[in-house]
Amino acid sequence: MKALFIGPYRQNDGWGNAAKHYAKALSTCCEELSIRPIYMGSSFSDCDEDLLEYESNDTRDYDVVIQNCLPHLVDYNGNHKNILLCHLETSELDYTSWPSRAMLMDEVWVPSYANKKSLIDSVVHPKKIRVVPIPADINRYDEDGETLNVPYIEEEDFVFYFVGEYSQRKNLVALITAFHSEFEPSEPAKLLIKTNRAGVDPQTLTQQINQKILNTKSKMRLYSSDEFYKPDILISNYLTEGQMTSIHKTCDCFVMPSHGESWCIPAFDAMAFGNPVIATAGIGVEEYAKDTGWMVDSYSEVVCTSDTAVRDIYTSRESWKQINIKHLRKCMREAYENKDLYKEKSEEGVEASKKYCYEEVGKIMMEGMKQ
Repeated sequence: MKALFIGPYRQNDGWGNAAKHYAKALSTCCEELSIRPIYMGSSFSDCDEDLLEYESNDTRDYDVVIQNCLPHLVDYNGNHKNILLCHLETSELDYTSWPSRAMLMDEVWVPSYANKKSLIDSVVHPKKIRVVPIPADINRYDEDGETLNVPYIEEEDFVFYFVGEYSQRKNLVALITAFHSEFEPSEPAKLLIKTNRAGVDPQTLTQQINQKILNTKSKMRLYSSDEFYKPDILISNYLTEGQMTSIHKTCDCFVMPSHGESWCIPAFDAMAFGNPVIATAGIGVEEYAKDTGWMVDSYSEVVCTSDTAVRDIYTSRESWKQINIKHLRKCMREAYENKDLYKEKSEEGVEASKKYCYEEVGKIMMEGMKQ
């Protein structure tokens, strides 16, 4: 099988990270593989060393071309099989050109059944759609992390944590509200937020988020003064992969209250490191964490996500998931108190992560390329 993969694997963001993993999975199953980078709005980085040889390949007469991009950017060529690999965050796309562009392709690959449902609901034929999970380098979860000094955390603390971009879609307000409503200042529970935002320096971002946290606490009115709340641990500067490993190994339970996710690599990483995941039901996280974590009740509604990375595509008329904060509090409390259930979910999550290795996902990709 001769394949060309076109994707944002040189970008420093979630799309770029996913594209790197997809390219590595393809390398396990293709006779000849060439890869070419595209740019979708984030900063470029050097090519991953493991992918350099495929970027320099100049294979011609491809059997299949896989375009990992936004649907309105795809190009169809009748000389080979055309596959669109895309990630969807919203549960409805009726008001965009994406469904019609997707229908031009021979196949459409998405990372989760939540994404598949979104396309079907947007009138893309089910037979065109194949679920291809985002693969992972399973070996990295056995590695030691780099030394990282995290303030306010004591040995006896149970640490809930969030890793992701700072945007309305991620719904940090729900997490802050649930945590401080559920846990008394005297309880050994902490909340760590690791975030970033493209184009915003860490100092400015820290100020913005601290103001958001302050405003959220003020609206809650749980205490007479903000100083009585637990301090939130905020990290907004860049961390290496080794330092991120230390974050996962320092914390205990990952929480993603997002309005929409195609997959969420940080949540998957948390599960693979042995930290159970609490997430909004109906989003892409459910693909791998439904049986190994807690899925929080949600409902669909039009939610303003004007600061999403693809705001020029989403129209503010899409349907997104809204998490039930009361149930989120209940799930966080259970993770904190039920040690036996926590341990069971931790062990099951580590085991479940192994089926998403490059070789296994490569088999799914090969099946799609051959048909």
